[in-house]
Amino acid sequence: VALDLTNIRDTLCRMEDSIIFNLIERVQYPSNAEVYAPDCEDLSTFMKHTIKSAGSNGCYADHFLYKTECLHAEAGRYLHPTEHSFFSPLPEPVMGENHRTKIRETILYPHSVNINHCLLYTSPSPRDS
Repeated sequence: VALDLTNIRDTLCRMEDSIIFNLIERVQYPSNAEVYAPDCEDLSTFMKHTIKSAGSNGCYADHFLYKTECLHAEAGRYLHPTEHSFFSPLPEPVMGENHRTKIRETILYPHSVNINHCLLYTSPSPRDS
């Protein structure tokens, strides 16, 4: 029943509604331009080098996102074929081989769709603080 096209369509419509609603809610708050400024002076030289090597412009927001993705990578999140990180390389998972085998035995097939590069620096709000 879960793979019935009607159920999938209904689920996607609900997800679309949720995304649009959340974007509308988000535009109420101005963005903090300083957090997104390239080459954040508050980051250490090592950290700037690390996140720039992973594809960042050196802003504080990228540092925060990179550290979050490192934690998720260690938990095995990006082993799933539908999960894509914004940055790479990331640390290897710390979970055992048994966990990786379970991830591979999924009903979802790997795909090459990854629009993260389009999303990372796209702001839902044109306003700045």
